[in-house]
Amino acid sequence: MNKSQIFTQAHKLAKSVHVAGESYRVTFGAALKIVIAESKAPKSAKQFFLDIGGKEWVKEGFDRVYINAKQFNGIIGNGCNYSDSSNKFFFDCKTNCLMRSYKGKKPMVEKTY
Repeated sequence: MNKSQIFTQAHKLAKSVHVAGESYRVTFGAALKIVIAESKAPKSAKQFFLDIGGKEWVKEGFDRVYINAKQFNGIIGNGCNYSDSSNKFFFDCKTNCLMRSYKGKKPMVEKTY
């Protein structure tokens, strides 16, 4: 978040909680501290994968975020060049692991968070 976005969010928050008769300056200062703290808070691994374009899938006790090969290769690095044609890539939210399944076989852990 840049400074402009931080101040915009702080003004929105301050306006939503400001009570007539109180100092807006004090309310805005408190709102600014809250927005700055939230902007510095670390993201969860699940939120990271959603932010890079992953698709969430929750069904029958599974909680996963599926990504494509380009995203996977970018995360893993090391010259990986996997394709979407025979691989499925996903982040398993229950185990906090990035996994790859090759040709429908049992998924293998590629990276743990």
